[in-house]
Amino acid sequence: RISTMGIGCIIRQIIEECRLEHFTPHDLRRTFATTLFDIGADQLAVKELMGHTSLNTTAIYDRRGEKKKIDAIKLLPF
Repeated sequence: RISTMGIGCIIRQIIEECRLEHFTPHDLRRTFATTLFDIGADQLAVKELMGHTSLNTTAIYDRRGEKKKIDAIKLLPF
């Protein structure tokens, strides 16, 4: 297992090596959820993987923005 302190050290190393202005462990959670949505994962599955009790909480992590609307329209058969 990795400790909270260990995660902090890894994050600091990533920030330094990539010269990022802002990056947190929570950014990894947002990326995880959005990537799952991008590849077509079911919202309920993402909710479970994120450990959320509410779909409303999971929806907050969806960073696809306008892309999800465009992709949905493309699914129409006309």
